[in-house]
Amino acid sequence: MQVFSGKPIVSSRTVPGAIAAALLLLLSCSGCGPKANVAAMQPAAVPASSAEAPAVPQMVAAPAIQVKVERAVICESVVDRVPQGAADAFYDDVKKLCCFTSVAGALRPMTVEHVWSYKGEEIARVPLKVYSSRWRTHSSVRIRPGQTGEWKVLVTDSTGGTMAETVFEIRGR
Repeated sequence: MQVFSGKPIVSSRTVPGAIAAALLLLLSCSGCGPKANVAAMQPAAVPASSAEAPAVPQMVAAPAIQVKVERAVICESVVDRVPQGAADAFYDDVKKLCCFTSVAGALRPMTVEHVWSYKGEEIARVPLKVYSSRWRTHSSVRIRPGQTGEWKVLVTDSTGGTMAETVFEIRGR
């Protein structure tokens, strides 16, 4: 705040409108202090008629941003954050599979988990960090001989809520 001839100068360039007006009122108040006349510093009453009332801008709530999984696929590998060999079924000679996940909407760092299940039994739980509003990540598991049948990967949030689910099958030749 600038001071000129012992009086403070407040302009809309230094402090936004309503705050500037309140500061001027407080700073120019001769009876300010612990025993000041607070009623004298109150704003004028709002007119009863809406025709007399000045237009007040209405605040509109911004839409809630929801973190969501845009894509979850099972693939043979991930190269440069791009899934390779994505499919819903694989032969039993595959050694490793990946779950590639694209997450959108995270406003701050968070963790998602890939929960791998084989025939209804949890095989692995892999926590993965998400660092921005558009993030790609993946986890992988080794496939053992004889692990044919239905597999599932759940993508869960920090509360354990399911964000996405992908089901795939490993078939014998």
